[in-house]
Amino acid sequence: MKKFLSILKTTLFYLVAGILGWVFGESILTLATYPYDVLIWCGMICGFLYLYRNHTDGLVQLFKDVHQSNLDDIEEQEKVKLQFKIIAEC
Repeated sequence: MKKFLSILKTTLFYLVAGILGWVFGESILTLATYPYDVLIWCGMICGFLYLYRNHTDGLVQLFKDVHQSNLDDIEEQEKVKLQFKIIAEC
């Protein structure tokens, strides 16, 4: 039951946020001309990412995990190269 309520709460949050974002976006597009509306949209996306940065399933955390995984892979590749270099010298 708790999982269902959690899914329901998350779904309602995204639904309400999407509707409010759509209404806000439409009002901005009617008030702002071309170059300014793109800047406003970019600012909104950056703002949403900033506000959601500490969430465990957020995009910022995803990018941090991917970056750390890449760093781990590079470190592992350097160790393998060093082992091959040592073997080749013998």
